[in-house]
Amino acid sequence: MIGLYILLTFKLLGGICLIYGVYTSEHRELIVTPKTVLDFYRLNDHCFGSALYNRDCGEMHLIGVCERDQLAKVTIYAFINAEKAALGNDKDLKQKLGKCFNFDDLTSLKQSEIIKPVPADQSMPTVSDAGIGKCLKLWKLGNALEIFDDALEFTMNTNKFKYVFILRASNDDIYCGASVTVPCENGLFGGSQYFRIRNFYDNSLPFCRFSCELGSNITIPTFDSSGCASGTCQTTDDGIFWSVKRSTDDEIILQGCGDDEYPYFRNLQMNERFE
Repeated sequence: MIGLYILLTFKLLGGICLIYGVYTSEHRELIVTPKTVLDFYRLNDHCFGSALYNRDCGEMHLIGVCERDQLAKVTIYAFINAEKAALGNDKDLKQKLGKCFNFDDLTSLKQSEIIKPVPADQSMPTVSDAGIGKCLKLWKLGNALEIFDDALEFTMNTNKFKYVFILRASNDDIYCGASVTVPCENGLFGGSQYFRIRNFYDNSLPFCRFSCELGSNITIPTFDSSGCASGTCQTTDDGIFWSVKRSTDDEIILQGCGDDEYPYFRNLQMNERFE
C-alpha cells in the first residue's frame, strides 16, 4: 500500500526509498519535498536550530540556517541572498552555506506524515465553491519561497503542521517556527507551537521567545470560535484565534492582534503545492 506513495528514490544507506513527508525523532524534525528540505534540530539542552535546503542542479543545497544558544542568549544566522552573497552574523555558519543535504540522515527518523505533491499551478476553489474553512487550508497547502537582497522568507503548510523560516538581516529579524493551525468558517486557530526562534534587535519585545520541544507529543488544539466576533483576535492558553475580517471569492483577510492583518489569496503563487 505504501508503495503507491513512493515518489522519488535516492541512493541512501541500504538503498531505501524516500517518500516525501515529515520525519521525526526525539531531537530532530525533517520536512522533505521535491524542491526543499526544512530541518529543525536540537544540538544539546540549550542549543537548537533550523536549516533550509533548496534543490539546485539535482541536489539539495543549504541556503539558510539559524541557531539559538539559550545560555549565551545569542542567535546566530546566515543565508544566501538574491545576489548569491552570504549574509548573516556568524562566520562559521556562512561557511556551511551551499553544502549538500545528507539523505542518509533519514534512516534514523520515523515518518509521521506523507506529503503528496500536486502541480504548483493547480487551480484553487473559490470561497463560494468550498467555503472559508476549506479555502484557508487549501490556498496555502504547500510552500512559498522568496529571496531578496537582505532577506530569505519561506513558509510551508502540510495537512497537519505550519512551518516558518524567515531570516532578515535588518535588525537581526529571525523567525523559525513549527506549530499546528486549525481552520474553520470563522477564521484560523494557531497553537501547539513546539519550535520557536523569534529574534528581533535586542529581543526586548514580548514576541521574542525561544523554545524547542521536538519529539514531544503534539496535539491538535480545539477551540470554540462561535463566540468570536468578526474582525477580532483572541488569545487563549493554547494559542491564538484570528477571525475573518472580510472576504471575497478570491481573498480572505484574517484579523491579527492589534492592527495586523493576514491575507490569504486564492491565486497565490506557490513554490510547491500539496494534496
